[in-house]
Amino acid sequence: MFSLLLASGKLSWDQVLRYARLRKKYISLYASLLKSDLGRPIVDDNVEIEELDRELDIELMLQWRMLAHKFVKQTTESEIYLKKQISKKSWWSFGWNKRPEFTAWLSEVKKINLESLPNWEEKQMFKE
Repeated sequence: MFSLLLASGKLSWDQVLRYARLRKKYISLYASLLKSDLGRPIVDDNVEIEELDRELDIELMLQWRMLAHKFVKQTTESEIYLKKQISKKSWWSFGWNKRPEFTAWLSEVKKINLESLPNWEEKQMFKE
């Protein structure tokens, strides 16, 4: 349904915004459910997902699920990589990797998406 509306060019801005909100909600919810149990290949027992599935076209639903799976895979891989990097011993004599302020700083930096910050906020953050 969505792909037909999009292809025909008969999608209003309100519909575009509605689908954008639905996409964000669906992917974040589906990804969080996948991350809660990494051994789980699909999420089929969540009421909210089932309600959203009823509203969506099957092609759109599958596309959003694939995006959620890809997001979960990338985040788990990057978390594993960061844990390995932190656990490695530093070649510096005073061991930056072992210092609590370094690990606190690293965890703060991981929470911030630098690409979404305006330039002045990014500069302010690194001044501190």
